[in-house]
Amino acid sequence: MTDNPLPLIREANEFLDAIDENGSSEGNVRLLEDYRSKMLLLGFNAPFAALMAQSRSESEEADATEMEDQRKQMKQIRYVASLKKSALNRARVALAAHRLQAALKEAGQDELAAHLPLGGSHLKLLTAGGDHAAEAYRKLMMLFERRSFSLKGASVTIKFEQDGETMERTLSLDAGADAKAAVRKIFGSGVKVSDILIRKKSAGLIKNHSARVALFTAAAVAGSLEGRRQLREQEKTDPRVGQYNSLLRAHGLVPDSTLLKTERFADVKTEAMGAGFLKKVKGEWAGDDEFEAALARRRAQHKHVALSVSCLGVLRLLQWYYVSLASDARQSLGAMPSVLADPTEAQLAVLNDLKPADYPIAHPPRVIAAKLSMEKLAPPLPSRAWGPAFLSLRSGAPLKWVCAELHAREKEAADALPLVRALIQKPEGRGAKFLGALKNNEKSRKK
Repeated sequence: MTDNPLPLIREANEFLDAIDENGSSEGNVRLLEDYRSKMLLLGFNAPFAALMAQSRSESEEADATEMEDQRKQMKQIRYVASLKKSALNRARVALAAHRLQAALKEAGQDELAAHLPLGGSHLKLLTAGGDHAAEAYRKLMMLFERRSFSLKGASVTIKFEQDGETMERTLSLDAGADAKAAVRKIFGSGVKVSDILIRKKSAGLIKNHSARVALFTAAAVAGSLEGRRQLREQEKTDPRVGQYNSLLRAHGLVPDSTLLKTERFADVKTEAMGAGFLKKVKGEWAGDDEFEAALARRRAQHKHVALSVSCLGVLRLLQWYYVSLASDARQSLGAMPSVLADPTEAQLAVLNDLKPADYPIAHPPRVIAAKLSMEKLAPPLPSRAWGPAFLSLRSGAPLKWVCAELHAREKEAADALPLVRALIQKPEGRGAKFLGALKNNEKSRKK
């Protein structure tokens, strides 16, 4: 492999273009991992730094004429650096999308899986999804990127005095431990601690940016398309709106758009006037107020559906992940490696922002956090069975609805109800102690 990045960029983009065109196939994950590794080896993750370093080394021995030539080459250098950055980002998004595909299908989210950017071209998908897809994508990004909470550990900068000198050292401490006691244990009891500054390490529920890009693109596009489907269905009972939108579609325009707020499309306006949708008043285009208001309501409906369906899709996937899988299964699930396996209730709080107002589970973070805590006394059943039963009992949502939401088998969950109910009612009872001993014996046998 040479240091010239252009052949690798071209090869990777052709491979990703083929995925965009023909869909995914077996073995793509391994190939994408190979491309990513080669790109990282060639410094694609810091393209400008690598190229600038090369430029500096060449300029050290250059005379004035050569310096002028090198300045002319800077445009090309910046262009190649941007190609490297773009190629790596695209490969990362494609790899995240391929990994998420398996999880979405297992969770029964085939609609989201169908809109994953498997070729890494998330902007192309969002553009095709329309303005409301882009808006839904931005909302999801904002919700998840603004959430950061302290983890169990903390990075600590300690200033201390030693032999008359003020020194500084950074170490990691357990956030639950007494900081000063930990410092004395490390540096000795004779150390005089003058200042302790604890910097909180933060992490969102979905840690990896590429995973967020892939998942939120799929959810946003699915939401926007569902909005379009619902509005198209309504056109069957509103022939006037259907006729208007057929006119717009025939000219490549977005359905439900108003023609009154643009100076363009004179031919479309003339046709719309002939069909009775527009008129001229004192030389200005005008429309029927009631009809324009109906179009505005439809646009608002499309936006609402796009936002709510996209958020609900993400909520369903994360809810399935935490309720249907046990802790060890979550930690080993290769399809979702960037999702926190054992979050706190505070880190789960974003789920409240994803649920619709009429969602049968009033407080998903609280119920899921309780399920994660219950895993220590989990019954000797698969989490896919007792998890839905627990969610139904703790939230009050019907078991049939919960199983449909989690893509779970209703009979298995129903069979788990009595045992889970007993654990909830008497978490410190004989049954819980028996299950605890059973789990400990099982762990001992595995060792």
